[in-house]
Amino acid sequence: MENKILHFIWMLDCSGSMTGEKIQSLNYAIRNALPSIIDIAEKNKDIQIFMRIIKFSDGAQWLTEKPVELDKFIWSDLQTGGITDLGAALDMVNEELSKLDKKTNLPPVIILVTDGQPTDNYEEGLRKLLSSEIGSQSVRIAIAIGEDVDNDILQDFIGNNDERPLQAGNSHSLINLIKWSSINAVDKSFQQVKEYNCDDDEIW
Repeated sequence: MENKILHFIWMLDCSGSMTGEKIQSLNYAIRNALPSIIDIAEKNKDIQIFMRIIKFSDGAQWLTEKPVELDKFIWSDLQTGGITDLGAALDMVNEELSKLDKKTNLPPVIILVTDGQPTDNYEEGLRKLLSSEIGSQSVRIAIAIGEDVDNDILQDFIGNNDERPLQAGNSHSLINLIKWSSINAVDKSFQQVKEYNCDDDEIW
């Protein structure tokens, strides 16, 4: 894996239903997961990790114009409002993945976090993701916040019946799942495997 690049993409639901404790927990969780990802990167000096965030609500938006090297990435808290345009986010992710050179890139990591159901046409974007060479090889993890998520959609996003969407029933479990999924996704791209257990004691 000498001189390889790993693109790490967060796809984050910032719709109105995420307002309050959910978005606060998400902001806290990702900010505190970054040091663990940096630790992995420091043990794999021949691999560059580039971080990128796409938020979706009314449409979708990259929070950085271009991928940012992990050691230069600074987290900025997300704000909420609007609907859940997952399809718009998938279209933008597909566009960026199409630019990657398989020879120099490891399978990218894509982590989707949402608390609701898509409000736009996501099917075509998902089809393109799963049918493209680099998209189909990407490490995809989905985290459902609360009980209003369509887990069948998240299962389709994962595209592997041996893995299931992760369920965050409260702020504590969301924080733990974000940290674990970050580390595990990078490890999977490095062809490593870890296990995780998370106990919930309350629900949203």
